Amino acid sequence: MRSKITAAAAVLSAIVLTACGNIGRPDPTTITRINDDKGAKSYGNETDKEPTKEQDKKAVTTTAAAEEKQPEEAKKEGPAKPSEDTQAAAAEQQRIDTLVKKTMGSMTTEQKVGQLFIIRADALETDFSNVIVNDDNTYGVTLTDEQMTYNLGIYQVGGITVSGKNIVDDEQLKTLISDLQAASEIPLFVAANEEGGENSVLAGSSLTGIKSFESIAAIKDEESAKALGSDIGTYLSGYGINVDLAPCADVGSEGYMISSDPNTAADLVGAELEGFSSSGVITVMKHFPGGSAEADDENGVLDTNSMTWAQLLESSVVPYKVNLEKTDMIMAGHILCPKVTDDGLPASMSAQLLTDKLRNELGYEGVIITDNMGSADITTNYFLDESVVDAIEAGADMILTPYDLAKSYNAVLAAVESGDISAQRLDESVERIIRLKAEKGLIR
Repeated sequence: MRSKITAAAAVLSAIVLTACGNIGRPDPTTITRINDDKGAKSYGNETDKEPTKEQDKKAVTTTAAAEEKQPEEAKKEGPAKPSEDTQAAAAEQQRIDTLVKKTMGSMTTEQKVGQLFIIRADALETDFSNVIVNDDNTYGVTLTDEQMTYNLGIYQVGGITVSGKNIVDDEQLKTLISDLQAASEIPLFVAANEEGGENSVLAGSSLTGIKSFESIAAIKDEESAKALGSDIGTYLSGYGINVDLAPCADVGSEGYMISSDPNTAADLVGAELEGFSSSGVITVMKHFPGGSAEADDENGVLDTNSMTWAQLLESSVVPYKVNLEKTDMIMAGHILCPKVTDDGLPASMSAQLLTDKLRNELGYEGVIITDNMGSADITTNYFLDESVVDAIEAGADMILTPYDLAKSYNAVLAAVESGDISAQRLDESVERIIRLKAEKGLIR
């Protein structure tokens, strides 16, 4: 009698387990390990039986009910909370947005136009002729005087550059830069051309404690490229220089170019940009869309790249499209691209390259700056006032070192006042500039 009751209880237990959807998952205290006829090992209860159709139907109904309940339970719990990092990033973005809006809301049209220019420090000394201002080999300003302070208040430029002729010694350079920053209502971009190798303003000067670094073109691995960016950026920031007009992303076999392989160039440039970023220095990847070493700046001959856009996308443009998110600015070169544009203008002044290609097609959202607008390849071929206006109209946000500050500033201001450069177009560029200054802690 007892054995019949025990057997009946075992059968009832198996049915209950089956109805609850527990087939194949017996109670760990009752399972035994058995071998089938083929010798394969399986796990189960010796009293398990095949489920009936009624049991299958009940199991499916129970599972469906559980699945229907899940969305309701999830709804009660609400959406997942953002992580602390996400919350912090959102708060920082809101802070910057507020700061940009507040800064721009207090700016006059004249101030906005001034922000479009990065000039040579010497251009603030109006006793200097333009020939002297634009010649790196003549004497330059080494301290800030009343006239420079006055002109900084008039033009309220976005930034200045320093070159070898502005450097006497370590403390003098630091003082020159700090005095100019103190005299500027809106903090300045302070830029230098420090690429490593021969193109190094500070390393090639009389400053102490700066060793010479090889150029990016001589580097073959990403780790060294990153270290190069970090080392250069660190000593620049020590003097108050917050922008490096580097790295050069030109693809080609010539000695100054980074690599003849576009993908290798992109990797090395990306690594160097990471190094610069770790030092806090603002980067300027140059010279979009890539040249061909046919230029002769001193004799006024423009560089020409004879590739089609499809060819450029597979060659000299590769370092740009790969590293758009890593660089703070992109410098547009004085490069003619006759198979890409039909306006007859170099990239620095071409809407087809700056707006249609770089901004709209490639999706670049950062600051676009021209190459040196005081160079002979521009001054020989174009009118000074028209060239700077054309560059802004084409999509450039900043003009680098115009040949004549007063004439260039007044030309852009007149274009804004006449509507040739719309208020919206002006604000687009100024917002990018102010946003970058806020992101880098220059504006607080």
